[in-house]
Amino acid sequence: MKTSLLRSLMLLMALGLVFGASSCKMTTPNDPTVNNLPTDPGDPSMDGGTPVRDDDATDDQSTPGEIDPYSARLGVIPKSLGSMTIPTSNPLTQAKVELGRHLFYDKRMSTTRQVSCGSCHEPSKGFADNVSVSPGISGRMGNLNAMSLVNLGHYEDYGWNGRFKSLEEHAPGPIFNTVELGFGRDPNFVEYYGDPDSDTVILFRNLGEEPKYPKLFKDAFGTETITINRIAQAIASFERTFVSNTSAFDDFNNGVKRALSVSAVRGYKLFINPTKTNCISCHSGANFTDNKFHNNGLSVSTKNKGRAELTGNSADIGKFRTASLRNAGVTWPYMHDGSITGATPTAALEEVIRRYRAGGDGRMNQDERIKPLNLTDQDVADLAAFIHSLTDTKFMSNPALQNPF
Repeated sequence: MKTSLLRSLMLLMALGLVFGASSCKMTTPNDPTVNNLPTDPGDPSMDGGTPVRDDDATDDQSTPGEIDPYSARLGVIPKSLGSMTIPTSNPLTQAKVELGRHLFYDKRMSTTRQVSCGSCHEPSKGFADNVSVSPGISGRMGNLNAMSLVNLGHYEDYGWNGRFKSLEEHAPGPIFNTVELGFGRDPNFVEYYGDPDSDTVILFRNLGEEPKYPKLFKDAFGTETITINRIAQAIASFERTFVSNTSAFDDFNNGVKRALSVSAVRGYKLFINPTKTNCISCHSGANFTDNKFHNNGLSVSTKNKGRAELTGNSADIGKFRTASLRNAGVTWPYMHDGSITGATPTAALEEVIRRYRAGGDGRMNQDERIKPLNLTDQDVADLAAFIHSLTDTKFMSNPALQNPF
């Protein structure tokens, strides 16, 4: 009888260990956008209620064995974007977000009623544009590629050279740019950012034609009055909801080891290996950018010298923001000037990687970390496969981020 009781106790202990192991809680992606984006992107450790998380990929036939010390299970890429800083002067509310969504896509925001913010930043293209340089009003062309808009609440400044210090400061920029939305004063200076002046009368008159705006402005700010400050705060609020953290890689990084292909896992290992490519040196963190400015060796336009335009320092000539790699698989052409492209998105992406494999173009001020890499063509393809795994289709197709008109 004692033997039987002992066996029963041992069985209960074993069951307790089993059930205890299966209830391990996993960190899921943050969603700082309150009620604009899905409140629960889902726990990627669950599949039909069955735990599938297994941080040890060495026994998984779908991923390469012998994961090296730079593997995802050691937390090289953070699983969370972290907290978002929202200015106390512009609290995030759903009413402001909805007003901002309308303003973002409204072509009345341009002098010619031809373009809007959304014309150059389309959701299906990762909030970028698949041309080297996007046309503004009347087909006018600037000299910079439309940057992908992603996880904007986690930046310290904005623009390819960091000209703007907040989303609220940035929002009027395209409006008063003579090329983009056209309310600037000097059509001969493509990078001129004008000050709000009598042209705002035309802007406000344009917006006054939309019957939705009186209610939208009142819901957001308490009265129907249209001001540049309110426009800026609303657009900034909407842009803070551009949160992308539900890509295949995010699933993989949260423990779903089968979320990536064999090629993508090999590419990830190359990407984070400091002795092989050291891509992570600049494309770091959960948003795959160090939020800094570097010279990648491309030629520099006489119309835009990058960070040097702000600092006046010759050492900053050709330095541009490290672009986030999230959704980069759909945001070609690449680089700040859109100069690298290809017959397909993958071909363009591989061309970028080959440029870095060759050690850049050796231009003035080229970052010292850019040097020839010992990569095979298969390595190039694997790196491209990994970058494609950062494409977040849930983010790009989110109904709350689409054109309301």
